[in-house]
Formats: sequence, structure tokens, C-alpha cells
Amino acid sequence: MPEIDILLPHGEVPPSGKSLAPRPDGLRGRRVGFLDNELWRSMGILSDELGRLLVAEHGVASVDVLCSGPAHGSHPDDYRERLEQWSAKVDAVVSGLGN
Repeated sequence: MPEIDILLPHGEVPPSGKSLAPRPDGLRGRRVGFLDNELWRSMGILSDELGRLLVAEHGVASVDVLCSGPAHGSHPDDYRERLEQWSAKVDAVVSGLGN
């Protein structure tokens, strides 16, 4: 039987030393945000459907989608300001694919 080499195309990520944000104890009454960088065409559909289910089945108070657009990197100060304003309106965030 021939030998097969399997290559894993990912690197090791060193620990950042930063802690994760505290987790909410539940979703009931919370405001949930979806961050959509508009690079994945189905994210709008997914955030609409997940938002509807979160409200109907988990008692989420509101859902707010922030569409940043793929050009947010060319205006980092504006993007940071939008994120800061938006983060004041939500209790938890779903960040899509995180790309």
C-alpha cells in the first residue's frame, strides 16, 4: 500500500494574551447584532432568518444588522466609529464568517 502524505494548510496561531468577552447568561431580552461585511452573499438571508428565530424562539428583544461593506479597510477610522456606535446598541454579536 502506498504512503500518503496529508498536508494541513494552516499555521499555528500564538496566544494573544487577550481574554474573550464575557458570555451572556442567556438571550432572552438581549439585543443581538449581526456583523455583515457583505463578502458572503448569503449572510443577509442567514441573518434575517436567524434573527427571526432568535426573536420567536429565544425571546431576543431585537436584532440589528450592521453591513460594513468590503471597503471598510480603506476607511478604518470611520469603520471603528461605526462599530463603537453599533456596539452600544447590542448585547451580543454574531460575526458571520469572520473574514
